[in-house]
Amino acid sequence: MQLFAQFPAGNAGGKRQAPPAIGHVYGKVVDSADKPIAQASIILLQNKFDSSSKKMKQILFKGANTEANGDFIFI
Repeated sequence: MQLFAQFPAGNAGGKRQAPPAIGHVYGKVVDSADKPIAQASIILLQNKFDSSSKKMKQILFKGANTEANGDFIFI
């Protein structure tokens, strides 16, 4: 499963700016029977411009594993 999000202000006048350091990302990973999945790997990717290839690429921003009850949080 993939989840995509962006800062609500979007692109401020065409200028690239770093997102503010606010908020939390949290959730719960469950299987098709709605049972929690422990130790699932969760990654948070960030799009960055690669000046050598002149393309956007995804880099690892943060990573975590779910708890025994399937919960995860990025602060």
